[in-house]
Amino acid sequence: MKRLLMYYTKQSRIKKISDAIFLFAIVMSLYTFIVIRMSTANLPPNVCPVDKHHTEIYISIVLLILSVVLSFFEPKEKNHGEKNA
Repeated sequence: MKRLLMYYTKQSRIKKISDAIFLFAIVMSLYTFIVIRMSTANLPPNVCPVDKHHTEIYISIVLLILSVVLSFFEPKEKNHGEKNA
C-alpha cells in the first residue's frame, strides 16, 4: 500500500485523471455486462438484451478511448540511472 501511495504522489495530474477515467470505464463496463446477463434470463427467446443498454455501452467505449487519448499527453518519465546510447 505504501508503494502504491508513493507511485501516485509522483504521477502527473493528467496520469491520475487518465487512470481514474479508465477505472470508471472498467467499472461501468462490468456493471453493464452484469445487467445484460441478468436480463437475458427474463427475456423470451430471440430477443436482444443489448438494445436497452446501448447507451451504457457507448459511454464505456467513449471513456476508454478518452483514457487512451489522455495517456498521449502525459509527460515522459526521466530515467536518471540509465544512459542512452
